[in-house]
Amino acid sequence: MNDKTPVNVDPKLFDSYVGKYELVTKGIITIIKEGDRLFLQGELGGKSELIPKSENEFLHRNIPMRFTFVKNNAGQVTHLIRRNSISPDMLTIDMKARKIE
Repeated sequence: MNDKTPVNVDPKLFDSYVGKYELVTKGIITIIKEGDRLFLQGELGGKSELIPKSENEFLHRNIPMRFTFVKNNAGQVTHLIRRNSISPDMLTIDMKARKIE
């Protein structure tokens, strides 16, 4: 997760990722699109850019966190998986968040 170099992804794909997601902890995160960029907004209002690493995987700009958007067979985004990796020698934590809006 150290390489923050973005890959080229058609920003039209970002439209399907936009919305509110409920984490298993009941916290809500919001994914927003501004121009050709995707952002994560937390419940406290902080906003951070998500850097594309593939069509459905993004890295948080400031902290070691990866977001993977998951689609169903119909091509609709159903949820995302947030992966926290504090350091290579520490436990990695995955948390699922279902799309609610």
